[in-house]
Amino acid sequence: MTRAGGFVLMMIVLFLSGYTLYVKHFQLHRGGSLHLISGRELAYTELRAAAHSETEARSLVGTYRDTSLRSFRHMRVIYANDTVYCLQIQVEGGTFHLAGPDGHPSDGPC
Repeated sequence: MTRAGGFVLMMIVLFLSGYTLYVKHFQLHRGGSLHLISGRELAYTELRAAAHSETEARSLVGTYRDTSLRSFRHMRVIYANDTVYCLQIQVEGGTFHLAGPDGHPSDGPC
């Protein structure tokens, strides 16, 4: 009885797979678009991620001074001490910064 149930289930799955391919005209993908961020949006995203890393590091070490942002390309720590920091990044010819810990990404250097 179990074998028969498995066989029926397998046939249903095969039928549904075939029907799905038929409805999609035997094409796996219909196309679409993928939004790749760049420019200011990319810089702001990286600055926010780096600020989060700085906050996490400070909670472990107790200062912003000894943190490293090696995983971020084109990111520089302009200044950092026990209470504040400023991160700067250059993306596609533009310079952007974030003065933390409670700042927001902005255009221009620190």
